[in-house]
Amino acid sequence: MRPLALALASAALASFFAPAASAFTHIVKPGETLAQLAVRVYGDAKKETIIAGANALDSQGGSAPVAGMHLEIPAPGHHRVAAGESWPDLALAYLGDAKRGDVLARMNQAVAWIAPIGDLTIDRMAVGQDQLDARQLMVFYGIGTGAIYATFALLYRHAQRRADDLGLDGVERHLTATSILECCVLMGFALASIVFALCNQPEWSGLIYCGIGPVMGVVGSRRGGQLRQMVAARGT
Repeated sequence: MRPLALALASAALASFFAPAASAFTHIVKPGETLAQLAVRVYGDAKKETIIAGANALDSQGGSAPVAGMHLEIPAPGHHRVAAGESWPDLALAYLGDAKRGDVLARMNQAVAWIAPIGDLTIDRMAVGQDQLDARQLMVFYGIGTGAIYATFALLYRHAQRRADDLGLDGVERHLTATSILECCVLMGFALASIVFALCNQPEWSGLIYCGIGPVMGVVGSRRGGQLRQMVAARGT
């Protein structure tokens, strides 16, 4: 797995943290917000999520800091992800609770249900988010596309099984079989797109769909030739 530099809160509940971690305590002043603290300490208001995660707060409007509260202000650190590590694993190691994996993921502009990916740092996390968004988009698109054509394939297959009851002749049966084949081809492209996306290749996940035209052209040419022969034979 490629290395990922994670911005980690390193000092909330110090007894749970790595020995080398460091932080300092800050007493909240009246009217002070996490964003203001983030600007003062990290130079970026968006990094308020680091302080929120280290103190089990919610920077999105949940538990807000109050005057007199003692906050642990983490020193940003980095962790090189090993193969097989997940957000819960890292949360257990750095935040003391595997259930806070979603907090750690949000701190890194990611989601907990997708394993850490990319070669990122705290200052280039937006690049990683774009990559993650592209992966999610192509996975969801592939699932939706595959599901649609799977539904059509099942409907055509049902008609094929009921061909006698429906009174389908040879040409109509051929057309039904062709439609099933075309749906299966499209399902295959959707599956390939999902695989590329999960392998962290969102560009190829999209480009793979460019192959639909040529492949469908070959299928249509062969099946069309067979259909013309059937029509000609029926007319004689």
